[in-house]
Amino acid sequence: MKSRWIGKADALAEKVAGLEVIAGAGLEVIVLQEHDPMAQVVAGMEKSARGCILVAWLGGKNPETKLTTLRIGSGYSVSVWLPARPNGDDLPPIDYLAEAIAEGIHGWVQPDGLIHPLLVTAVKPLPDPTFRVVEVTAEVFRV
Repeated sequence: MKSRWIGKADALAEKVAGLEVIAGAGLEVIVLQEHDPMAQVVAGMEKSARGCILVAWLGGKNPETKLTTLRIGSGYSVSVWLPARPNGDDLPPIDYLAEAIAEGIHGWVQPDGLIHPLLVTAVKPLPDPTFRVVEVTAEVFRV
């Protein structure tokens, strides 16, 4: 059994995997299921030496705490992980992949009948000694 937040992470992963640039790049798209994201990144790299994309639920906040109805928003991270040294193949640059993800998910209405869209809130590189990483964060402000 999964929470609706993790279910939305699964749907977001399917959306990202279906983006033309991502599908053409052959990157493994993984939903964070464990508390050790690095183990999942390493497993993704083993499946696709080109790199992987990790989708994670970041939690949520209730913007209207004075109401008796719970209206929690939900945040997600979609991070692109590539080897620190390119494999010399024709993989698009990491910033191009992150841009394609940001453009592909911004405004996306999740397939569960909700009317509130997913909105990209930030895109940033993350320091890592082993991988090149760029993270796209997005949020549904009311669920």
